Amino acid sequence: MSSVNIKLYDFVKQEFKLSEDKALKFVEILDDAVKEDIKVNAFEFKSIWKDDFHVLDKRILESKNDMYKAIFLSSLVQLIAILGGVLAIVKFSIGK
Repeated sequence: MSSVNIKLYDFVKQEFKLSEDKALKFVEILDDAVKEDIKVNAFEFKSIWKDDFHVLDKRILESKNDMYKAIFLSSLVQLIAILGGVLAIVKFSIGK
């Protein structure tokens, strides 16, 4: 028993004038109920966070793919611009 349970046991025994066995049983039932409630709440909390992380992971993946597309397209445009510049220089050089 933890110190909180011992304090609760003493309080229940004195205030409700219960026997030691009944006070002990009451504290055990209350302790089990609290622990079960904590387990249920922790499970619900974990499942909520799990869903949120799954959605966040999807959004990060989509953003990453969009970044790859943007980088590829900008590189392609730069390549076309460079090739156009080189062709213009070659045409200007040959035209003289």
